[in-house]
Amino acid sequence: MDNNRKPESKQKKPLLGNVEFKARAKKAGRISALIAKSTLWYPLKVLLLVLCKLLAWTVEIFLTVILVAIITGVVVCCAFSLYIQNYIDPNYEGLDNLKFDSDLNTTMYYVDDSGNEVLLPDDTLHGSENRLWVDYKDIPQNLIDAVICIEDKRFYEHKGVDIKRTVGAILNFFLPGGGQYGGSTLTQQLIKNASGDNETTIQRKVQEIFRALNVETKYSKTQIIEMYLNIVYLSQNSNGVQAAADAYFGKDVSELSLVECAAIASIPKYPTFYDPLRNPDNNLKRRNLILKEMLAQEAISQEEFDAAYNVPLYLSQNRKNDTSSSESNIHSYYIDAVIDDVIGIVVLTCVLGASSGTGTGLGKVLMNTVLFFATAIGVGIIAHFAMKWLDKRNPHTQRITIVSMAFCFAMAYIAEAYFGIADITGAYIAGIVLCTLEDAPYVERRVDISNYVLFAPIFFASIGLKTDISGLTPEILLFSVCFVVVALITKIIGCGLAAKICRFSWGDSLKVGVGMMTRGEVALIVAQKGLDIGVVDSVYFTAVILLIVVSSIVTPLALKGLFAKA
Repeated sequence: MDNNRKPESKQKKPLLGNVEFKARAKKAGRISALIAKSTLWYPLKVLLLVLCKLLAWTVEIFLTVILVAIITGVVVCCAFSLYIQNYIDPNYEGLDNLKFDSDLNTTMYYVDDSGNEVLLPDDTLHGSENRLWVDYKDIPQNLIDAVICIEDKRFYEHKGVDIKRTVGAILNFFLPGGGQYGGSTLTQQLIKNASGDNETTIQRKVQEIFRALNVETKYSKTQIIEMYLNIVYLSQNSNGVQAAADAYFGKDVSELSLVECAAIASIPKYPTFYDPLRNPDNNLKRRNLILKEMLAQEAISQEEFDAAYNVPLYLSQNRKNDTSSSESNIHSYYIDAVIDDVIGIVVLTCVLGASSGTGTGLGKVLMNTVLFFATAIGVGIIAHFAMKWLDKRNPHTQRITIVSMAFCFAMAYIAEAYFGIADITGAYIAGIVLCTLEDAPYVERRVDISNYVLFAPIFFASIGLKTDISGLTPEILLFSVCFVVVALITKIIGCGLAAKICRFSWGDSLKVGVGMMTRGEVALIVAQKGLDIGVVDSVYFTAVILLIVVSSIVTPLALKGLFAKA
């Protein structure tokens, strides 16, 4: 037996034929394909293909968006250019004579028994705005730095518009809880304050931006900060830092300390909210913030910061509450005039009611007057709290002014329509309610603008239309002259004697009497009401007009002469 012979089962198989080989190869290929598909490589190839497709789509979409953005940008730029050209005026000339137009206050003194000039308690006469201009060189550097650090820290770097703050304000406006981020530079604030245009509209803001760019080309940074500090509203009926320094601290602005400078710089953001007299805690928090900003921007040293931080203020309250001074015996003539007008309004109410032609007796008129005042007290209390709530939510805005005027009109209508008394009585009560607002000085200034522009011209035009000069005769003219003379003399005698009874000197009593001679709007209203109900004849109405004109001219001239002699 051959031991080297392999078992039959382990012998090599014979070679396959071509047909059989191809069949087996084909079968093996299918198996390999199946195996390949079952491995990790196939999903990776699919994923790679999907990613390539997505990348292609992304690039296509991105390029489409870029193209659309370019086209849209071109269209928007063209439209914006046309809008700027047609609706935006970049030129603003309101700053050219700002110093001259603003410095219109008059300081008043009286001569005491020793011959010394003493400042009157209400030491300044002013129009609708209390402002005393102060030059840049007389403004403390600490005050300038405090305002710049908190309001516009890049003031010396930008050209009127701070791009970073503007973009931040725009983004913040569209974010939840946005709209409180200030983007205005000091230049923009100057334009807004000077123009009085503070409407919250896009057109106003865009125009303000272009005007700021234009202003920066005409004025230096020194001139801009000087103008801003002289016109900014600082509560307490104070416009400008000089008026504020006197109102809060009773001193010249050049004498302000670092703490006092920070206190004034705190006010412009929300004047009534940061008023040191009305809201001392709010002012303290804000001025501490200002001191931190001044330290961070190296406007003050660490020693100055430590000495001023959390330091309480000494407020003079414009020396009005200092009753220990001899000045407390000196009274403003306009206060007496207000009292006189109030008495005239009450008398007018009674006369109108008794002469209405409805048979209403004087007792009924007095009863209606009492009922009106009782109603006015209730309405006034409700309106007081409602207006205070509105004032805190919308401080120093036109909304307050509009609501205030609407309230005055409503009270005037209620007084005449439901109680039969003079409409000006209701308006007067509304004014008393509104004077309790923290924003009362702001409302007064805004209403004064409307009065000068609209109401006053209409009122005096209506008076002129009712004046009948066709019936003037020599007798009527003589009566008018005598009427004016008697009216002036009786005012001097009546008010002068009252002052003497109150232990005024003869000289001061004469001044009081002369100061009360003038008649104004209330006298015109009384005469007009009398003309309407037939109590005053149209011919004699001319005598009243003559009295008002003559007294308005003679009174200040006579007072000037009396004070000059003193």
